[in-house]
Amino acid sequence: VRGSPVGLMEDLPGHAATRIQSAWRGWAARIHFRFMVCEHALMSAETVTEQLHTSHDQLLAKPLYQMNKTICAGRPVAKKAWLAKRKHPALAEGSGLVWPLNETMIDALVQRLRGGGMVEYEEAERVLKEATTLFEAEPNVRHIGIPSDARLTVVGDTHGQLADLLTIFSVNGLPGPRNLYLFNGDFVDRGAHGCEIVLLLCAIKLAFNGSVHLNRGNHEDDAMNSLADTGSVSFREECAEVKYDHEMYTLFERLFKSLPLCSVVAEKVFISHGGIPRVPGTTLADLNAIDRFRDVPEIALHDVTSSEHERIFCDLLWADPRDRSEVDPEDILTGLEPSGRGCGMVWGADKTQDWLDRNMLAWMIRSHEVEFEGFQWYHKGKVL
Repeated sequence: VRGSPVGLMEDLPGHAATRIQSAWRGWAARIHFRFMVCEHALMSAETVTEQLHTSHDQLLAKPLYQMNKTICAGRPVAKKAWLAKRKHPALAEGSGLVWPLNETMIDALVQRLRGGGMVEYEEAERVLKEATTLFEAEPNVRHIGIPSDARLTVVGDTHGQLADLLTIFSVNGLPGPRNLYLFNGDFVDRGAHGCEIVLLLCAIKLAFNGSVHLNRGNHEDDAMNSLADTGSVSFREECAEVKYDHEMYTLFERLFKSLPLCSVVAEKVFISHGGIPRVPGTTLADLNAIDRFRDVPEIALHDVTSSEHERIFCDLLWADPRDRSEVDPEDILTGLEPSGRGCGMVWGADKTQDWLDRNMLAWMIRSHEVEFEGFQWYHKGKVL
């Protein structure tokens, strides 16, 4: 009998399990809702920030950059001022980098940075100049092969977060002949250690050239580096005013202009920081014809005054994939739409398939956006 003590005791396990399950589902739903709210807030903040960057750039930033470059062109290297401003103690005698760079030097540099040290002026200058020479010799589209006994790790935006980069190396190992890395742009801005990230990656590039690769992101550009996000400093301020000087900043910007625009892995996987070109019929060969040694173009979808190469260049670093229309989220997105960022565009699954088929590729990887789970698949598993 259900009302009897025996019946009540028999029903308790099932009742308790139901209540536990209900409480768990409620908790999971609340956590998921908070994740969605946080993700939306982060993406909205990023979009608004980049809208401000592009609008400032169009109105007055570029003339100011050119004026600043003219003023700083004849300025001597202010090493004494740099030494006075830096917060870190000088290196002990004989503990600096020794060329040619090797695994021992890279391990020592990692430990130095992990302990709060920095790359000395003369070290940074040489690393940037030699790495720029290596990158200048690479094509716009870098082809990367993976040996049968090796693996490749693709890393998205690091944005000055040195602790994150060092954690990746701690968990996944430093680059080497069987542990390849591709860093997919946006190394600087927002975080406080853009200089250290770029210098460490370039030093590793010099020590193990075939084991680490860098693609250019939309933040590897003077326009983005000169305007600070709310609550942070710009990369220009970090480099030219806090850690080094304007001549060092010029070396960083020259390096950024030398970085390849995209990569193809194992002849099947296309990797760019942003997206695919809006220009119909574009091939990988067309990408190699672009002059990349310049500032990143910021071209809106319906801008008819720019060249095809400028539009392609912009999209590789600025575009975003979407499964649904940003104009009407109820609709599946086909074709192209203007981007809320103020330049570039968003593209649908049909454009992805067309790009992959035309260039005999299987799928693509890109970065450029906050994904709360760390990654997200778009376009039926064709875009990661």
